[in-house]
Amino acid sequence: MDGFKYKAYKPKSKGGNRRNKNQLPINLEVNSNDKLTGALYHRRNVIKQSDWFKGVQHTFDSVISSDNWPTPAKIIALGLGSFEDNRNAVDQLVLLEYIIEKLQIAPNNVSLYDPVCTETDKDFVKQFGYDYIQDSDSIHTNNNCNTFLYMPHCDKVLYEATLSSYWSADKLSTVVLLGNDLSLYSNRQKDKGNVSLVSKFLTFSESNNLPNPPDDLINSFNELCFQYVPSLRARWLNEEYWNKQ
Repeated sequence: MDGFKYKAYKPKSKGGNRRNKNQLPINLEVNSNDKLTGALYHRRNVIKQSDWFKGVQHTFDSVISSDNWPTPAKIIALGLGSFEDNRNAVDQLVLLEYIIEKLQIAPNNVSLYDPVCTETDKDFVKQFGYDYIQDSDSIHTNNNCNTFLYMPHCDKVLYEATLSSYWSADKLSTVVLLGNDLSLYSNRQKDKGNVSLVSKFLTFSESNNLPNPPDDLINSFNELCFQYVPSLRARWLNEEYWNKQ
């Protein structure tokens, strides 16, 4: 997949050095794997004890109980960043763990990719049994089953490329996206004459926003939303809809 990009959420400044705040503390006496394990354990406790997480659980229960819900058989996580030096990435990994548990997905059916990941990052996720995708061109080659796409705070170009990989009547309805609220991208589209796949997707998709996160989680989870096109809608969309131009 060419042009892989992801973009960290950048809130309005509230003072202080937020970048340093999101970096994991460095202790040269602790090896990288132990450092990541400790960071994940700590952030897991913080997040799961928050009121925000309770709201996430409620939203998730509501979404998966829908008659239109396409039960995923695998998860692809894109653009989480490097766990080695970014707390936001670790936070997003905590939510991924919850999604895997909630959907009862086997670890070997969970794949991750981000070009900024280090060898330490790759080894870290592999110890959980997850697959790290080595080549971006092979991300969506096996897209013949219901897929949960976890793409927090990715660039619009990546959302477009990802949707393009599933852009047919028989495949689009097999995808659930948990990523940025795509309506925010569509509303900012400058060229109204050239309708993007994001805009087309929004026309017929179901959407459920996650709760607004508190300040200490805003960089990790702000503006995230469940989005998918129910199969019944996909079947009666005309040929013009499936034109990628």
